[in-house]
Amino acid sequence: HSGLRFGSGAVVPRYDGADVDADINLGNSSYRFEDLYLSGGVYLGGTVAANHLQDYEEGTFTPSAEFSSSNPTAGATTGSGRYTKIGNICHAFVTLVNINRTGASGDFRITGLPFASDLDSNMVSFPNSNIFSNNLIVSSSCYQLTPEVADGQDFISIRELIDDAIADNINSNNVNDGVTDIRVGITYKTA
Repeated sequence: HSGLRFGSGAVVPRYDGADVDADINLGNSSYRFEDLYLSGGVYLGGTVAANHLQDYEEGTFTPSAEFSSSNPTAGATTGSGRYTKIGNICHAFVTLVNINRTGASGDFRITGLPFASDLDSNMVSFPNSNIFSNNLIVSSSCYQLTPEVADGQDFISIRELIDDAIADNINSNNVNDGVTDIRVGITYKTA
């Protein structure tokens, strides 16, 4: 018979009077527990540090369209954002519509990310990041737009890839005042 042994600072699974390892389920498909509350993490699939999940979080945030030198005189455009953070990896999704640029100057930034990126991750974002834009003015030789979160930053920059040697940040001149829309999905390592 299955059971639990309480003592020695742990609750241990038992079967037929002996401690067992990886042999007994807690609940089953017909008889489940509802919620599990832990003050620490959980080890999934192993007992080494790489298997230790200590954080899972979902939420919303308010992203803003801002510029590196000066923001629009009409006020920066805010949008909607949501995120899922698993361990130290954050998946963020941003929507900005009808972005204002009157009076703005400098590189375009999406600020308000829920977490800053890792200071020394040696990767600005992961390959599955994507972007959709509407009424964004780009070079005729631009073959791709790519969003990125640089090391130690808490904002998204958008790069216009021209060729293998040239990549420029989108700036205030690329935004069509009041009609540019941008949607970004980005995955990055948090600090």
